[in-house]
Amino acid sequence: MPRYVTAQQVGGCVVRHNPKVAARFVLSNSDDRADRGSPVNAVIYAAEPCLAGSFASVHFNGVEMRGTIAEALLKDHDAVLLRQARATSVRAPERVPPQTEGETSFALFECAVAAMPAEAAALLDAAPTTPGEASAFQAIGPALQACAPLGYALRIRPSDVRWLVATSLYRLVAANPGS
Repeated sequence: MPRYVTAQQVGGCVVRHNPKVAARFVLSNSDDRADRGSPVNAVIYAAEPCLAGSFASVHFNGVEMRGTIAEALLKDHDAVLLRQARATSVRAPERVPPQTEGETSFALFECAVAAMPAEAAALLDAAPTTPGEASAFQAIGPALQACAPLGYALRIRPSDVRWLVATSLYRLVAANPGS
């Protein structure tokens, strides 16, 4: 929980100071730092003022940073995007191709979240590591199974589930503005 709180504070700070850079980063798939103009480098630069003081030694991986910023974007402005997500039309789940070694499960979570956007929003409403969050994750479990390639074993850190749901839900709302 303390790592989540720290991530939430940093992600919220980035969204408050530079929402356009934050949104561009969440919508990107690359964490390539070689390109100086990449979304990941832009968000690292935007996060510098947020990582001062007690946060100076904090390091987030791409899934955590993308997810915490996505959750902050969804909850910004009285959670208007989170409410919009609940009203988004559901999409029937379709099996995604198997992921390659080391690939993040974005496609799998994007499929499941599109199939159950209201349930995904409920997961983000619940406090992390609580029975409410676990229950909300169980609710989207059938969609994850319907989206997963046959014979696929989901290998994901439990702490990344929230971040992947947040990223996928933000991307869904961004792709369907006003729905």
